[in-house]
This record gives sequence, structure tokens and C-alpha cells, in this order.
Amino acid sequence: MADLLGPTQVTLATVTASNPDEALRKEVQRLVPAASILGGLIMGCMYVVSDVFGVIGGGQGTLIITSILYGGYEMWLKEAKAYLR
Repeated sequence: MADLLGPTQVTLATVTASNPDEALRKEVQRLVPAASILGGLIMGCMYVVSDVFGVIGGGQGTLIITSILYGGYEMWLKEAKAYLR
């Protein structure tokens, strides 16, 4: 995580600290573990529910198609943003 959070000079709106980089580092270290655990739980539940209900392709197929569709959506947004410039 040290590589990700180098000197950025990004400030948080509610934090008045002498070192904004250290405040950002602490906030990211506080949020990332919770977000990754919650994301893993949601994906696991989605996998189990789709297998229980017999979704075509099972849970693994559902996760793969979701990933493919979201990647396509991100590419579309990127191209639309470049087009509007």
C-alpha cells in the first residue's frame, strides 16, 4: 500500500491535519479492509444463491458475465468521455 499512497497533496474535506498525506493514508488503511471483506461476502453470497437456484451457467458463470459486462460498461464510459472532449 506504500506504493499506492505516495505524496499526493490530496486533502480530506473534514480532516484538518498538519500532514494531509498521513491523514489520507490512515483513512485508506481504515476503509480498504472493510470494503474488501464486504465485497468478498457479497460475491460469495451471489455465487451460492445462483448455484442454489440453478442459474444457467451456475454461480461462476454469473460472476464471469457480470465481470465482462462491467468491463464493457467501463470501456463505453471511457470512450464516451473521450468523444465528448
